[in-house]
Parts: sequence; structure tokens; C-alpha cells
Amino acid sequence: MPFKRPGKSLISENGIIGSRNFLPNQRPTFWHHMPAADLRKALPEDVWNNYLKFCVIRNPFEKVISAFYFFYANKDGATLNEFDPKSQQDLFCDWLFSKNPKLGIDRMQYTIDGEICMDIFLRQENLAADITALCGRIGLPCDLNKLSRPKSGNRPKQATCSLLYNDAAREFVEKKFEFELKTFGYTFPG
Repeated sequence: MPFKRPGKSLISENGIIGSRNFLPNQRPTFWHHMPAADLRKALPEDVWNNYLKFCVIRNPFEKVISAFYFFYANKDGATLNEFDPKSQQDLFCDWLFSKNPKLGIDRMQYTIDGEICMDIFLRQENLAADITALCGRIGLPCDLNKLSRPKSGNRPKQATCSLLYNDAAREFVEKKFEFELKTFGYTFPG
């Protein structure tokens, strides 16, 4: 049975899926996108040390474009019926240089005190193969057709890095995601 984004945590012998959709003052023991340091504190030491810990990473330049379309362009009244490269680049750059854009910086989910604490990283651009390999490693059946894609469809196919980024935007993301670029070897797609 596929996972259906429940409100409560799902804890089983196969692992933990954190809770979603809770009030800030009612945060449960385990929640989605939980920082690794908090997760380590919430788990018994032998579980933290012996569980296989993994997460998904993504090229920061691609991640920021997806964040733009997920958090801003399709939410705040922007109309994207027709894709015009210049107007999309202007919207993207205005959002990127706004006061508090949600960029999707998530290194706290896989580092503690600046050190990587995951055993495996699945790369978004190679997700099917990486999930298949992970399932093989832990001895679980793998049916990729059961995976949901709840955030897909927000970003137009034409919204590529080469069309949306100008030099200043590229430099901005390089600075914000310097750790990811160095650690995982990502570069500007193009």
C-alpha cells in the first residue's frame, strides 16, 4: 500500500516517516524534514547508530527553480498560462532577490554540526535507479509505480536553468549552496 501523506508519524520495523500537517505548538516527536540533530536526539543511540540513514539530494540550481514554482509562482497569484522566457526570468530573479525566498536549503536534514551524517544519498536526477538500488540493498521489493509525485507539475518544462538564471542569480545560488556544490559535485546545468 503506498504512503498517503498522513498527519501522524508512521513508525514501523521498516523505519519512520515523520508527521505532517501539525500546528507549530503541537510538534510531534518525529516530523517531515526534521533536522538530523533533532532526529538523533529523539532516537535511542543504538537506533541512530545502526539504522541506515538516507535522504534525497538535488542540484541546487534545479532545486531553486522548483522552489520558485512551488512556493511563489503558482501560489501567489502569478499567472503562468503562457511561458515567456524574459518575463519568467524577471519574475524568478525578483523572487530570488526578495527579502526571504524559500530556497529549499536543507543541509540541516543531512548534517550535524556541519558534518554529513547520512549513509546514502539518493540523487533526484537518478532517483529511480537509486531507489531501486536502495531497495535491493535492504531487501525490499521495489515498485516505482507506487511512488507518488505530489509536487510534480508545478514547474513548466520550458523553465530551464539556462533560461531563468542571469549571472547575478547564478552567483547568488552558488554562494547560498556552496556546501552542496562542493560536497556533491553539482555544477550549473547547461
